[in-house]
Amino acid sequence: MLEKCSKETDRRKSIVWILCSNRWYSAITEYSLCSAKALSDLGYHVIYSPLDHSPADFKARELDVQLEPARSFNLLDWRRIRRIAKEHKPDVLITFGGKEAVLTSLAVQNVKRFRFRGQNGDLTKRFESLRMIMSFWNQTIITPSKDLSNRIALGTGNKAFTVHLGRDSNSFGPCDRADKRVNRASWRLAGRPEIQIFGRLDPVKGHREFLPIFKEFIDSLPVDGAVRPILHIIGKPVNMTAEDIYQVADKLGLDRDDLLITSSRVPDPSGVMAKAVLGVISSIDSEIICRVGKEYLLSGTPILVSGVGTLDKLIHSKFGWSWKGLNFDKKVVLLRESYKTSLAESDEVRIQRSSRAASLYSLENMGRRLADVIALGAD
Repeated sequence: MLEKCSKETDRRKSIVWILCSNRWYSAITEYSLCSAKALSDLGYHVIYSPLDHSPADFKARELDVQLEPARSFNLLDWRRIRRIAKEHKPDVLITFGGKEAVLTSLAVQNVKRFRFRGQNGDLTKRFESLRMIMSFWNQTIITPSKDLSNRIALGTGNKAFTVHLGRDSNSFGPCDRADKRVNRASWRLAGRPEIQIFGRLDPVKGHREFLPIFKEFIDSLPVDGAVRPILHIIGKPVNMTAEDIYQVADKLGLDRDDLLITSSRVPDPSGVMAKAVLGVISSIDSEIICRVGKEYLLSGTPILVSGVGTLDKLIHSKFGWSWKGLNFDKKVVLLRESYKTSLAESDEVRIQRSSRAASLYSLENMGRRLADVIALGAD
């Protein structure tokens, strides 16, 4: 009991400074925000420094953290970073990009340093130059993937710890079938089951590559069948528009009645994901953090993934399927089988999946793991 109280006191006294220069609302940005919230919920005093007026800046205002934006994270911010360090006296630094890692190494002393790495290139690049950089700055690495941690540790000689992205399990959870019927009407899907792709409209997300697979699959189903699904693509246009996707569908001969694209903001993403029969992650690159896959699983929805990055690591028993290494015809067969299995699932199966996912990918679990890493990284 005394040991537990001591740990709680240490957490309240420990000051963690998280810096993220990412200018986009990417998975890395989300990871940095979730890290801040997870540690704050555990009792740490968290300072969060995003790029001024970035999506991370605006999102962080919703959190119970000390917000200290930076203008550029270059040497012009050196005085500002020094001021923040002197004012708050952080015990721990967690940096999410190279700019802030270098800047704080020059401007902040006597702290435990952690560097997040979770980009796709980290799984493929050579580490000769990175080994020298890591050795010079004496950083402990945090990654979202065990494979990546092992690779970085082997390639650089630095400590590398795995912390999976955590999501608020109170926000993501399964809904019952009756609730799905009510909500589906509001999305004008005519009561048809949904196969979903959720995420920004960007070529890297593989929408165009998945459409021929879906077309072949949908053509094999009865036109008037009650189980004929609709493909619902949901995401903000980034490097591709909804019309770009519709044009690909038209060239394939895919009926627009079988495809719906929502490119406006979704007010309740967790509720929308919970309505899906099957969540598809069709990415052709990246996917180290696998945010959307984890959100589907927390919502109780099974997933079908392309297998790039570390997506395959999400496929546990009854979590879903991967088409990695399959040819086109086998991908179509797998889509047919996974859809049929998912459509027949009971609410209890979805509740169990959500519960198992929460034990791995909840915000609480992320916070506890980060706390352990902060303690271990100091050794």
